[in-house]
Amino acid sequence: MEIKGNRRARIALINNIPETWGAGKYAFMLYRELSKKLSVDHVYLNHENGSLEINGKAVAREKAKNKVIFLKKIGRFIPRYDIYHFTNQNLSFLIRKEDCAKSIVTCHDIYPYIYPKNIFEKVGRGFLYSGLKRTKVIIADSEYTKKELVKHMGIDQNKIKVVYLGVSERFVRESKKKSRERFGLSLSGKIILHIGEVEDKRKNTKRVFRTFLRLRRRVKNLTLLRIGKGNIDYSGVINMYKISEKDMVAAYNAADVLFFPSLYEGFGLPPLEAMKCGTPVITSDKTSIPEIVKNAAIIVNPYNEKEMESALYKVLTDKKLASKLSRKGLIRAEEFTWSKTASQIFKIYKELE
Repeated sequence: MEIKGNRRARIALINNIPETWGAGKYAFMLYRELSKKLSVDHVYLNHENGSLEINGKAVAREKAKNKVIFLKKIGRFIPRYDIYHFTNQNLSFLIRKEDCAKSIVTCHDIYPYIYPKNIFEKVGRGFLYSGLKRTKVIIADSEYTKKELVKHMGIDQNKIKVVYLGVSERFVRESKKKSRERFGLSLSGKIILHIGEVEDKRKNTKRVFRTFLRLRRRVKNLTLLRIGKGNIDYSGVINMYKISEKDMVAAYNAADVLFFPSLYEGFGLPPLEAMKCGTPVITSDKTSIPEIVKNAAIIVNPYNEKEMESALYKVLTDKKLASKLSRKGLIRAEEFTWSKTASQIFKIYKELE
């Protein structure tokens, strides 16, 4: 990719989130794939270390306990590039006036802006997202997120491009027996996997737990395996947090079903990761999720515990249904690769020249 004068275009992927988190995973995976195609730097604003790192090497340092103040201070050291790609919406406020025409922002969702905890969060998110109106192009994870941007922020729909996320090739089918032994789980019982923080209302954890309790009356030796911040201290519930990707793959393979009745997702990677591992998925009929999973999962009303219990019971007791969902999921998940994501974003870069 070249610009005028036959010089290779220099592109910055600007990120502030570790690879272990969703938006961070997006930035790191995109960097690896785009590096195969063009000259791109991963510009990492590392609050924990108080540094600005380019491709893993610290080039500047600043100290500030407040993350936003840190980003503002360290952002001054971002070098000059031909294209600036801010890999999540929280960084859009860093766009400089002179760089608007060569800036791109990926927007994963604007949930905190639409449903703020209080007026202070509303104002704060408005500041963080202020660059969404200034940037030349917005990349949205889904058609749903695109509609939310138009509806709630008045963004011109013509500057929003939808590019789906990918699923890492590391998510594969593995032995259920070995996966369960890895965590010391029962080899004979049924396991429901749920991913999400206990206190994050979007993840619907309280209804997940109540549905699990209802189902225990009908299914013996049932375990709820939870991955996410917070604990539910109850017999039959296993809590895990900050696990490696290898452990995540094992968790999907250990489970009989991924139960993901989220109330709000800008995309929602867990259902596709589970599908890539051949694990049946029961998920929500809300926001972007039906758009992403199509007919490869059982879709339920995430507010209806009776309906969710019924769906779980069917998948856990009907081997033919579980096998059918597994096959359909594997096919659906193959449509989402990071190589495909990078190729579509590469085309957007070329259009921006």
